[in-house]
Parts: sequence; C-alpha cells; structure tokens
Amino acid sequence: MSLTRRSSAIVRRTVATAALLVPGIARAQSSSTSSPLKPATEPPPRPLCSAVRPTTTPTEEQRRQARDLAQRGEQAGILGDSPAALKALRDASTLDPTDPDLAYHLARAYETAKDAPSAAKEYCRFLALSPTAQEADEIIEKVRILAPPRVDTTKASALAAFRSGMTEFDHGRLVTSDSAFARAITFDSTWAEAYYNLAFVRQMRGDRASARAGFAQYLRLNPGATDRDAVAARISALSAPTLSSVQAFALGVVIPGAGEFYARRPIRGVLTLALVGGAVVYGLQETKTTKSIQLTATDPFGKPYTYTTTGVTSERPNLVIGAIAAGGIAVASAMDAAIFAHLSGAEARRVAVSIVPGPTTTVAKVSLFIR
Repeated sequence: MSLTRRSSAIVRRTVATAALLVPGIARAQSSSTSSPLKPATEPPPRPLCSAVRPTTTPTEEQRRQARDLAQRGEQAGILGDSPAALKALRDASTLDPTDPDLAYHLARAYETAKDAPSAAKEYCRFLALSPTAQEADEIIEKVRILAPPRVDTTKASALAAFRSGMTEFDHGRLVTSDSAFARAITFDSTWAEAYYNLAFVRQMRGDRASARAGFAQYLRLNPGATDRDAVAARISALSAPTLSSVQAFALGVVIPGAGEFYARRPIRGVLTLALVGGAVVYGLQETKTTKSIQLTATDPFGKPYTYTTTGVTSERPNLVIGAIAAGGIAVASAMDAAIFAHLSGAEARRVAVSIVPGPTTTVAKVSLFIR
C-alpha cells in the first residue's frame, strides 16, 4: 500500500473514533433517593486508546530521512525481512512522529511480528493523528482484538467502597461511612462524587476544614456541576468563624441574653433581657403594712402607764420567686445559645425515608439522625 494512499480519505468515521477515544458516560447505579449524598455511579471507564498528538514538529530534513527509512522498510517487508522492516519503520516514526502513514505501517509491522500490545499502541497513535480516516472503523476493531478491555479491579474496588459508604451513612454510622468514602478516593482520586460525599459526612461530624476542602475539590473535578451554587454556599458557610458553645453559655450566665447576642440571635437576646428584667421587678415589689402597737412606759413619779403608737413595716414576699425565675430564664437562654452554637458548625439532623414494595405489603422506613 502506498504511503500516499489516503490523500482522498472520506470523513465518515468521526463518531466511531470519538467513541473509542472518549470515555462513555458512567451508568447510574441504584441508590436511596432520600439520601442527601451523591448516588453511587460508576467511575468513568478508561478509554481504550489514550494516545495524543505529538507536540513537537519535525524539521524538513527529519521528514525526508523518515520517508527514506519508510521506503527501505517497505522493500524489506516485500523481501520477507520482517525484523529489518520493523526497525526501519520504527526509526522513521521516531524521526517523524506526526505522520499517520508511518504510524499505520509501523502498526502493521508490529502485527506481523505478533507484538499485539505495540501494534494496538501504534494503531491508536494513527487514530489520534487522523481521527477521520476512512479506515477508522476497521482499525477500531483491530484495537479491540489486539488489546481487549481488561477487568478494572481498581474501579470495582472504588465502587464497592463508595456503596459501603452510602450504606453506612443510611444507618447513621458516620465514622465508618467516612472511612469508606476515603477508601473510594484512594482507589480513584478523580471521582468528584466521592469527594462530595466525604465532605458531607465530615461536615456532619464537625470537621469543617476537611469538609470545606472536599467540597472545593468536588467543584474542581466537576466544574459544570448543576449544584455548583449550592456547594459554593456551603464552602462559604464553612469558611465563616465558628461559634463556641462554652463561650455562649458562659456569657449567657454572666449577663442574661448575652449568649443569644453572641450566637447572632438578637431577638432572643432582647426577649431574655425583658423576661429577666420583669422577673427582677416582680421580685423587688414591696408590701407596706401599718400597725398599731401598744407600749408600756413609766412616768416621772414611777407609775407605769400604757400608750398606743402607729408603725409601718415593709416586706418583699415575691423576692425568692422572682430570683428563681430570673435565674432560670437566664440559664435556659444560655443553654439555648450554647446548643445553637454547637449545632451551627455542621448538619445537625437528617431524615431518611425509604419505601420497599413487597408482594403483599409495602414497608416504609423513616430514620432520623441527630448529631
């Protein structure tokens, strides 16, 4: 076959070639529709051909030398000297890696020499150099025969770990779910959904820094994500200063309502101040009583006599009740602020619903997880 045999190639195999060079869309697997995590889809399959076009351009002298070597290779092949033909074509392709004809003939030489892996590699290089070649369909089939797809144990392990993480999460076992998603990432470090789920679990566990990094990596690996705005909002919220539950409680006990103000809930803070102030006013209310008191005295001559005088007494009968109410309101407000500060750092609760239809009955399961 002449080296210029493809000068009038017909562009008709583009789709077939693209299907070979570009990974297909991962097949969705079954998962719980109620889970806030990303579903367990398979990692994208690796392409059968991974060759790329060379970035260097040979000189005219190198092209000329490559053509001469290719002609020698053809002559050696006609004479039955396969080793000499293979060496000449290999040297020619080294001099000019941009010529698809050389890649094609070198692949044929490797195929004649029973070197299937090298032949498949050169056929893939030919497709990268000439993706719309007329022979694309034929070469695709050759590559499938010469280099059949092998079982990707790494992908299977990553998927198994991912599914394990989903199951553990649905049962509320966040620690083991965390470990499973981290293991899935070790098997496939480009799996965006695994980073998202790991970040979600770590946010629920209160590890804000790791959760923020995981969500950011998810967006880097999946720049066209439909939930990009929502994930970006999560990252922004995780970047905000965290609230201290201890500090919120201490402030609320020392100064009524201060814990609510610290937790950024001013309405509750004002309400606490009003209630505590009302309890104090109630406790400090006085009750005055006027009484007539009969006293006995002695006149200058030593004779005793009695007389009546009027006295006013003051009491606070509500003091104990008011103090207890004021203290109770202040402590309750401080505890409320501390709980809010604690839960504001992560997802506090999650409700999972699953419905399993059976032959005669349908079972519905509702699970509430509270951190």
